[in-house]
Amino acid sequence: MNEDYPLFAQDFTGRHQDADPGGRTFRAGRVARPDSRNGSQVVSASACRSAAARLLVAMLLLAASGCARGKSAPPPQSVHWLCMGTTAAVSAPAGQSARVQRLRETVGTAFAEIERDLSIFLTNSVLNAVNAAAGDPTPVPVNIHVAAVLRHALDVAKAGGGAFDPTVGPLMALWGFRSGSVTHPPAAAAITETLERVGWRHVRLDLTDPAAPAAALTRPGMRLDLGGIAKGYAVDLAYDRLRAAGDTDFLINLGGNLRAHGVPGAGRTGWGIGVRDPFHGDRILGTVALREGEATATSGNYERFVVLDGVRYAHIIDPRSGRPVTGVAGVTVIAPTAMQADALSTTLFVLGPEAGLRLLAAFPGCQALWVLDEQPVRTVSSPGFVMR
Repeated sequence: MNEDYPLFAQDFTGRHQDADPGGRTFRAGRVARPDSRNGSQVVSASACRSAAARLLVAMLLLAASGCARGKSAPPPQSVHWLCMGTTAAVSAPAGQSARVQRLRETVGTAFAEIERDLSIFLTNSVLNAVNAAAGDPTPVPVNIHVAAVLRHALDVAKAGGGAFDPTVGPLMALWGFRSGSVTHPPAAAAITETLERVGWRHVRLDLTDPAAPAAALTRPGMRLDLGGIAKGYAVDLAYDRLRAAGDTDFLINLGGNLRAHGVPGAGRTGWGIGVRDPFHGDRILGTVALREGEATATSGNYERFVVLDGVRYAHIIDPRSGRPVTGVAGVTVIAPTAMQADALSTTLFVLGPEAGLRLLAAFPGCQALWVLDEQPVRTVSSPGFVMR
């Protein structure tokens, strides 16, 4: 999540159906799919940030009232800013403006730290030092943040059979998701050639000395891209620092990667978060209340895509085939940590509900909801994912 589409908040209007084997489904009203546009386009970062900012305001309103139906309460105090190419925010109960500013300093410092280490857009980032040495068997020294994210990314890649792959960078570039300069879909031969430079098994992470981790990419031209997991890690880092300082009752958001502690106000039972309808930006499919320390993230095909030769391609690529994923519009994950939620939302988007439900068994405490790319809207969820 995720740079994908943020979580949104309003009243739930969907209708549940009887459970299907392996999951639970419900239908909402019929909606129209956004029209494709001719030419080549990557949705601009500023447009995504603007949409995220608008949706964030609505989300925070739900946080004040969504967990206490029928009761009115002032909205949480919040501050938001631009960071890591998306909208960041931190919130606390109403009337705590001075405290929220202090929280923002801690959270903002953590986010900036991770951006410096893990950004693919900063030439002097630690991650790009590893990328620059691709093909050299000598490991490049990295810090604890890069090592922690890369280790979890490799674990998820292995568990998901390569549906999540931290070396997806060359494919993202091939399809124009990083530059916007591509005008036609890549030829099959180009995809095959690029796949030779993709593969999590060609990453070497040396943790022999925990105080001096190192990493290497064994094939020339490989490129790490941790966009599907780094924001979740940044949220966890900020969360841990706030808790270490004794802070309670807050919600952290980085581009739709959220983690909560406590409650948004007296008499509340949790931070209420809406799951956005990927076909209608002003509607939701349902709401969830994040419990103590829980996190959530959403991956979707809504805001980031390219249009090549008149066909719309979502930015989530299956690293196994080298092609953008079809058939799924969005996946929302609830997990014990934001990094888990972030990585799993991408992985489960690629896998789809059938294989994804099997994978979830390996991740205790994680639940997921798939929104399929079809009309009328149909969703599939894991048995423990309940709108609450």
